[in-house]
Amino acid sequence: MRLDRLRPRTWLLAGLAVAAAAGWLLALAGVGARARVLPADPALLQPLPQAPAAAAPRLLPLARYDAAVSRPLFANDRRPHPFVLDASADGGEARGGSSFEYMLTSVLIAPPLRLAIVQPEGGGDGIRVREGASADEFPEWRLVELAPRSAVFEGPGGRRTLELRTFDGTGGEPPSHAPGAARQPPQPRPVPPSPEDPMATDAAEPAPTQVQNQAEAIRQRIEARRAQMRREALQSTAPARKPVESDP
Repeated sequence: MRLDRLRPRTWLLAGLAVAAAAGWLLALAGVGARARVLPADPALLQPLPQAPAAAAPRLLPLARYDAAVSRPLFANDRRPHPFVLDASADGGEARGGSSFEYMLTSVLIAPPLRLAIVQPEGGGDGIRVREGASADEFPEWRLVELAPRSAVFEGPGGRRTLELRTFDGTGGEPPSHAPGAARQPPQPRPVPPSPEDPMATDAAEPAPTQVQNQAEAIRQRIEARRAQMRREALQSTAPARKPVESDP
């Protein structure tokens, strides 16, 4: 086999095999076995950066916290409300056990379904309560009676009757109608005619008279149209007369 006929890939593989054999022989000879870790040199160590000392908290004068007291962040209306901290109170009272501050917003009576929807007086989401049951928000209060416009709850503080919430229209909302009263559409107010208006006399005429006049005018136009149609029908059906020839 001639060396000049070998391909470049064959030379590459041969070189890799020789390098691998040389590395194996060097490992057997102990090359690298005498390497050891140098001792630590304190001169090469760099000091770590020191964190600045934390400043001591400073309390401002109490007058600076008046806004937090007069406008509490955790109240919906941003107004202070009285509260009592009682360490002996359990979780049930904390969620509204003896204090039942809710208002009735809706009543649904559709047999067999009978439920009431109440809402916290301070604002919040509505809570649905079935008749004879209680809600998770106030487990010690149970809905015992339900009427179209009221609901009776019974709990540790006795019985509480909630009337259906109504609106008087002073808060920007339309006023609520009394039960049983039919809703009447708003009637436009009559505008008095101006003396200088030439149509004031016609506008002051009672509405029934105007309606009668309009009906009479329409009836007359219909009668005239019917008479015209009858005349046209007679003219179209009349036989054409032939001219009479006279003898010479």
